[in-house]
Amino acid sequence: MVEEDAGIEEPRYLPLILDALALVEARVVATGLELAQFSDSVVISAEFTPSGVNALVTIVRDLQRLLAERGISVRGGVDFGRHYAQDGRLFSMALVKAYELEHRRAQVPRILMSDNLLDWCLHHQDCDSAAAVSIMSQLLRDRDGEIFVHYLDTELLSAHAKLVRATLNLGQDNNASVLTKAHWLVDYHEYVAEGAGEGALDPGDAARFQPLG
Repeated sequence: MVEEDAGIEEPRYLPLILDALALVEARVVATGLELAQFSDSVVISAEFTPSGVNALVTIVRDLQRLLAERGISVRGGVDFGRHYAQDGRLFSMALVKAYELEHRRAQVPRILMSDNLLDWCLHHQDCDSAAAVSIMSQLLRDRDGEIFVHYLDTELLSAHAKLVRATLNLGQDNNASVLTKAHWLVDYHEYVAEGAGEGALDPGDAARFQPLG
């Protein structure tokens, strides 16, 4: 996206990304979170509490939904660690761990959550049953065991189908990496569509996903 926008006079993707960020920015501030964006990366941080984790997952899910509506797929990681952010300066073990989670294990358009973070959160003394249900309802477990943010619902299916088809078209140009991402999106789309009794977009292994809890 960065390369394409750099080669044309009127950027295509930057306005879409800025619009999506603007829509979640007020909610980020209201919940005490912090947001920074540079190039094609977005960093969102929260207080290290169960309620902070819950708020963070919710914002991440909402932002991923907004970007999907605009035809943009993302991948990422949610993890924890020491974190310093002030006046545009970042020095963060949490960011390093989240990047490694995204870079080494996400592989397809999903935002992974660290198993250790989820385990810590669910077993914290301040995480009651309602908070645990809230967090787990926003997550799914993939076939490879990874836990990811569950951003898709029936309201988004129509816009998401356009994103899936666009990704499939890109993958047809002998791009194996993009095609792998597209096939994962098809499976995820079908998981939600079948659960809602909607028609199929394409054959896929929709049974690969499992709700938590």
